[in-house]
Amino acid sequence: MDEDSEVIKTVEFTKASIHDSSAFDRLVDYSERSIFADKAYANKTRRKKLEAIGIFDGILAKGYRNKPLSKSEKKVNKMLSTIRNKKVERLFAYMKQVLQYEQCSYYDIGRNRFEFIMCAFVYNIRRLVTLTT
Repeated sequence: MDEDSEVIKTVEFTKASIHDSSAFDRLVDYSERSIFADKAYANKTRRKKLEAIGIFDGILAKGYRNKPLSKSEKKVNKMLSTIRNKKVERLFAYMKQVLQYEQCSYYDIGRNRFEFIMCAFVYNIRRLVTLTT
C-alpha cells in the first residue's frame, strides 16, 4: 500500500502452503521511500538490497535460535509495529469488519483470489472517495 494515500498498490494471493516472504519481490517495486513489514520478511540479503537502494528498512527484526532479540531491537520493533499497525493493518481490519472477509469462501484458488482482489478494490474506492472529499 502507498504510505501517503493509504491506497493498495499491489495485491498477491497465494495458497496457504506458500510462505509470505516468497511474494515480497512481486509486491515491492523498489520505488518506495520506506518499506514496513513483519518479521516473516526479514533476511540479510533483503535488508542489504534496501540499504543499497536507499529505501528505509522498516522490516521487523527477527530473533533466531540461541540469539534472541536485544532490548534495543525489541524497542525498535515496537516502534515499527506501531507505524505498521496504523497504516497496513487498518485495511485488513476494514476487510474483516466492514466487508466481512474473514476467511476464504471457496475451494477454488481462482475464486478466492478474485474475492480478495474485489475486497481490495472496494477498499481503494472507499479510500479514494475519502481522499477527494
